[in-house]
Order: sequence, then C-alpha cells, then structure tokens
Amino acid sequence: MHKRHLWIISLLLVGMAGCQPAGKARSLQSAQRARDIKEMAGKGYGKSMGAATSPVYKTAADDVEVRTTLYKTKKSQQDQHLLVRFGLDSDKLSAEDKAKIRAIVAKAKHANQHVKVNGYTCELGGAEYNISLGFRRAKAVATLLQEYGLNVKQITLVSYGKEKPLDPRHVPQAWTKNRRAEIWLQD
Repeated sequence: MHKRHLWIISLLLVGMAGCQPAGKARSLQSAQRARDIKEMAGKGYGKSMGAATSPVYKTAADDVEVRTTLYKTKKSQQDQHLLVRFGLDSDKLSAEDKAKIRAIVAKAKHANQHVKVNGYTCELGGAEYNISLGFRRAKAVATLLQEYGLNVKQITLVSYGKEKPLDPRHVPQAWTKNRRAEIWLQD
C-alpha cells in the first residue's frame, strides 16, 4: 500500500475518532469503515491515470465539488448520469439496475472516461453509520463496474451518507428516494 494511502486512512480514522460517541456499536461500525477503507485502498480505488492520486474515501465535508441535483441537470449531463436505488439498510442492486450499470460501463470504456460513484442514505440512523452505508453502496456499484470490465483506476468513490438528500422532506416517500447511488461519467 502506498504511503499516501496510509496517510489518508490514518488521517480519516484519527479525525473521526474524536467525533464518535462511546459504545460497542459505534466501535464495530468504525472497525467496519476502517476495513472498507483499507480494502478499497488496496484495490486502487481513487487512483488516477497520472502520477497524482485522489483520496480513496471522502465524506461530504471533504468533497468540495458542487453536485447538481437530478432536477437541475442539463440534458447533456443527464446522458452522463445514472441513479440506482437501494432498500432500507441495504447495498444490494436489482437486476434492472445491473443492466443499467452495464450500459454505463460500455459508454465509459468506449470514451475512456472516469466514473465517480456517490453513495447516499436516507436520514434514518446516525451520521457515522450512514457514511459507512453510503460507502458500502458506492462500493457495491464499483464492484459491479469492475466485474463488467471497467478498470479500477477509472473509479472514484464518495460517500455523502445522509448529507445531500435528493428529497429533503421528512417522510417515508422521501427516504425511499434518498437511498441511492449516483454514477457520473467524467472526462
């Protein structure tokens, strides 16, 4: 593992350790997140094609890019975007979503584009748990992208957890909309 990846992982773990409430459940979630981060770093997620690398794991606070919501997206950008939904506390993809992801892989491979996968959750659950769940959702999509033939160096993962809801209302219909992953093709 590269020194930069170890530094990023260490920084994330130290930064999050100061914000965590005590308790066995939180410790287990932190351990799972640390395993996820190390696993993704070991597989090369987040590496760019050039000499520089981008972070393997980012939270909403770390990501300074402005995300345009689906409703405000220009038509040309909609062709470069895919949204997949998840069930409550799940990172399982439907057969229909897998077919859509296969089409995105074909586009990305043809144009040699990078793919950014953003994982989101609904507002249910704590912030730390939702960041971890959002990451698991992004990782599930990234794993499928790789199985369909996309190079791991072309994939970047971001977890926003519950920080950027598609529907800000506090009702079950909104929660269903917010349990998602967004796949963006980038030049």
